Amino acid sequence: MMRKYLNFIIIGIVLVATGVTGCYEQEVVAPIAPGGLGYATATFTTDFTGSELNEGDTIYYTVTLDKQLDVAVTFSAKVIGGTATDDDFTVSGGIVEPYTNEAKIMIIVNRDNAADVDETVQLEIGAHSVGTKYMMYNTTNSVLNVTLKNFVSDDLVMEFAWDKDIFVNAGYEDYPDYGWDISTYDHVDFDIFVSDAEGYDNNNPWGTFNPVTYAATGDTPEEMTFSGLADGGYVIFSELWYNGFIEDLGYGETATHKPMPITATFLRQGVFEVTVVQDPSQTMSTDQPGAANADYEGEVVDYFVAGVTIGGGEYVITDYAGTEIGRGKISDNSKIRLQRPAYLRK
Repeated sequence: MMRKYLNFIIIGIVLVATGVTGCYEQEVVAPIAPGGLGYATATFTTDFTGSELNEGDTIYYTVTLDKQLDVAVTFSAKVIGGTATDDDFTVSGGIVEPYTNEAKIMIIVNRDNAADVDETVQLEIGAHSVGTKYMMYNTTNSVLNVTLKNFVSDDLVMEFAWDKDIFVNAGYEDYPDYGWDISTYDHVDFDIFVSDAEGYDNNNPWGTFNPVTYAATGDTPEEMTFSGLADGGYVIFSELWYNGFIEDLGYGETATHKPMPITATFLRQGVFEVTVVQDPSQTMSTDQPGAANADYEGEVVDYFVAGVTIGGGEYVITDYAGTEIGRGKISDNSKIRLQRPAYLRK
């Protein structure tokens, strides 16, 4: 009789344990936001109503929650279709801080130098993080369908670079190979000027000098912008202002002199980019003194860099031999003019 009673007790315990387990499983629910504040519903609004965006454009979305949460939720934008990619956009903002209801998302269409064809894009705005998007109960993300238009600049931006490593020997008789390389970047200063091509004399480029713009700073590289000059031809020429390699570099050091060709890059953003390397016959050398050097006694030496012709709605870039290097259309609704901050020549 006692054994039967013990069996009933054991069976009862098993049944109670099973019942507790069954009740626990039935009470399991989906996770909720920390602190028990529950889910939130997000809505998205924007002032943008068009179907096209240009490279460089910026649009804003406002995300609003119907209740506050006690954790931050990040909203962003990602490409879900079309020919564009996430690299075509920069997205910032969009963080709804704890115990707040609203945030703004800034979406910038990145501007590049390439002559791109029009692209299509589907851009989804929402909370994309796996860790937080489950809190957006009954939320429908916003999807933007637009065409991206290529940015085209009317400006022709020119960059003139010179950078060469020059071997400097310390001059020790017992160690003739001892020395190191020094970059012309730190020791040489060129200036860049413009001359009218009509009547241009390469031996005297100042005879047709055009004073509208020049790049006569201490910067490396030098930069200059064409934007609205009347149709015609122009010559870009260089002048060596300062050359630190002809002076005593200290401790009897001497430089192994080399030519220093200028590399000119012409960029019309969204249209074309071409590069011209200065002709060998027009290249300065590290053994030439600049106009600012104390021991300079001769005439100022200038050299041809490149030619630019404006006509027929195009820029045409040529080298010293007159060979066309590149060309690009000019916008029909603008004239080209030269613009440059009024830097004073040294």
